[in-house]
Amino acid sequence: KTTIDVVVNNYKEHPEQVNQELNKVWTITFNDIVSTTSVTNDTIYVLNGKGEEVAVKYSVDKMKVKVQPVKNYTSGETYTLWVKDVKSTTGKTIGKYETLKFTIK
Repeated sequence: KTTIDVVVNNYKEHPEQVNQELNKVWTITFNDIVSTTSVTNDTIYVLNGKGEEVAVKYSVDKMKVKVQPVKNYTSGETYTLWVKDVKSTTGKTIGKYETLKFTIK
């Protein structure tokens, strides 16, 4: 079994958020109108503490994207929300990856 370490240098890490609700909905605000076709599980996703992807659903409203778990997060677990390669309606891509670590109460 071979493992590969992937290092992402060009990302902005936001301060960790603790004591979040089991069904926490994150609202991501962009500085331009978001192209709905660029919001997918490849561009905005949540990973659990084991690095496994968690099923989420999205709603896009102009410059805001809401990210909601399909089923509740697990109490006491830490997750990471990733945002990358989201595009505006003019075709502009966000410059840096964004990451936010959060823990469920």
